[in-house]
Amino acid sequence: MIQILGATSKYRALWNAFLKGGGTVCVSNEIVLEYEEILAQKSSQLAQQLFLQVLLLSPHVEYHEARYRFHLIEADPDDNKFTDCAVAAAADCIVTEDSHFSATQRNPFPPVHVVGLDEFLTMLTDNTNEE
Repeated sequence: MIQILGATSKYRALWNAFLKGGGTVCVSNEIVLEYEEILAQKSSQLAQQLFLQVLLLSPHVEYHEARYRFHLIEADPDDNKFTDCAVAAAADCIVTEDSHFSATQRNPFPPVHVVGLDEFLTMLTDNTNEE
């Protein structure tokens, strides 16, 4: 998330598309708390508050609490909150640059599709051009 929020980020188009309804972000309470923690470390309090308000109020955010823990990522177990939420939400994909998520490709179940920011930006651009 941090990489798409910056006004001069090459990925800012992803944030702008989300704000306009170009997709749904799935989160759990654990994920929101992690976003809050990371933003507290890397941005201003105002930026943190505005981002959290968007997550709490946006109609393009869905909350999904995992009822089962799959433990797909052993190298960084804290990342499992994202894979578990994605499974609970039946999400199309997880968008991340975190290399730990490559572990999901070694497990056929549950299926979790992971894409990087560049690939997701291309997907978004291609989808926008088709409309």
